[in-house]
Amino acid sequence: MQVRTFKKEDQSEYFQMAEAFYHSDAAVSNLTKGQLKRTFQEIMKDSPYVKGVMICEGTSIVGYALLTFSWSCEMDGIVITVDELFLKPTYRSHLYGSKFFKWLETTYDIDDYSYFLEVNPENPRARQLYERLGFRTCPYIAMLKS
Repeated sequence: MQVRTFKKEDQSEYFQMAEAFYHSDAAVSNLTKGQLKRTFQEIMKDSPYVKGVMICEGTSIVGYALLTFSWSCEMDGIVITVDELFLKPTYRSHLYGSKFFKWLETTYDIDDYSYFLEVNPENPRARQLYERLGFRTCPYIAMLKS
């Protein structure tokens, strides 16, 4: 498995996978094409806040992930949020999720970063994976104003 940064020519593939992600049990809301386009544009600008990566096997794209970066006093450093992780259905249950997190921890050493993610309660398979990988439920209630 290889992980590489988004390229301009990945836009349509990213849009297709993101549409599938937001219409699955992984997400609790839908997005507009405008939101996807703005996110892709931000990634293409080498934003310090968001990075898009394609998860590949040879020449095939297996899925993608969006990583966001922020500082946390509580975590004493930079927090990498796995904002989105999507694997195409034919590649699920083939260890790509585990391999992706191994790549993440190799690329962004746990001694230097903390990792955060959210999981929809309607997606128990994802939660089981994250727990198996050492993630724990936070005692916080997430709140949003947009």
